[in-house]
Amino acid sequence: MEHKVENTSDNPRTLLFNSEFDYRSLVQSILQSQHAAEDFALLLRANNADDTFYLALSSNTKHDADQISVRETSDLTECLEQNTPKIHDIVLHAPALTAIAGFENAQSALYLPIDLPSRQVGVFICTSDTPHHFTKTDGGQLRTTQLLLTLTLQNVLLGLQIEKERAIILNIAEDTRKKLARNLHDGPIQNVSAIALQTNYVMRLLQRNPQVVPDELRQIENLARKTIVEIRQLLFTVRPLVLENQGLRVALYQLAEKIQTNYHQPVNMQIQEHIDNLLTEHEQTMIFYIVEEAINNARKHAQAALISVEIGQRNKFIYADIVDNGVGFNKDAVYANYDQRGSLGMVNMRERAELINATLTVETSEGKGTHISLRLPVARESIEES
Repeated sequence: MEHKVENTSDNPRTLLFNSEFDYRSLVQSILQSQHAAEDFALLLRANNADDTFYLALSSNTKHDADQISVRETSDLTECLEQNTPKIHDIVLHAPALTAIAGFENAQSALYLPIDLPSRQVGVFICTSDTPHHFTKTDGGQLRTTQLLLTLTLQNVLLGLQIEKERAIILNIAEDTRKKLARNLHDGPIQNVSAIALQTNYVMRLLQRNPQVVPDELRQIENLARKTIVEIRQLLFTVRPLVLENQGLRVALYQLAEKIQTNYHQPVNMQIQEHIDNLLTEHEQTMIFYIVEEAINNARKHAQAALISVEIGQRNKFIYADIVDNGVGFNKDAVYANYDQRGSLGMVNMRERAELINATLTVETSEGKGTHISLRLPVARESIEES
């Protein structure tokens, strides 16, 4: 059973429709000042290999909850291929309009090709109920409108993207604090409380039964040493200095060693030597925490005899695969409260993947282990084809 968590953080439709920012008024003011257009819509191509467009922006707020898609029509193709504004005074020549509710009665239309971030292309459609409304518009004014709309949408999307990433970072920070508090309470704090109780008990034994005191002190010493190990492990995962100083590869190998030493959990690491050169410090940090979260989930819940991690570069992608041979889990149950942060581990991995424009895939079923896969496009020029 596979659950794919794709990065939708830079999806223009998602950002625009989920935003409280009044971008419609901004776009409307541009169109009114340039052409007095009555309605507008932005159709974006789903991907470069597809002929499907989806409605990303509309003057009609009723479209906000709709998943409106349009198959590529001749009018859209012509506008994109020629990359120039197009005026349609005969609606029969603009079949894309008939697919959008509220635009069927338009008497004239202006098509403007638009380039947005993430290499997405689309067509901005302005309509009017007046015949030949855009016919007298000169080419310079059309290109000015095209440029204004492109820059406006790019800036709006950039601002919304920054706002979304800020929210993700705050969520991750809050979840990290909660996780640290929980781990401190369940581990070191419980141990320190036990040490205090045992020390008090030994004080009473000194007079009642002094011959057993050395054994009791050895137990206290062992518990104290265990507590030191747990605190060091927590410090390592909260801020692994080796990651800052020596990079992702060394940090993950050290993580595997610590998990083997502290928890007797075998972790098989296979990481390509050149991988650090292809990743920014930010990407290395996010990948480290995704892998660390996946390993800890497997260690705590999967009852796995072995956890395997493989990280490398294949063609133009960095891949990270974390596989365990444990009991797996019921995907539907885990993801039932996904959007309400009901599974913090999975939510944190997803959000960290979004921050580096990566795709996270979880494949699991009860009794058959779990495979977590991360795919990240390589941005560096020093890609070595494999």
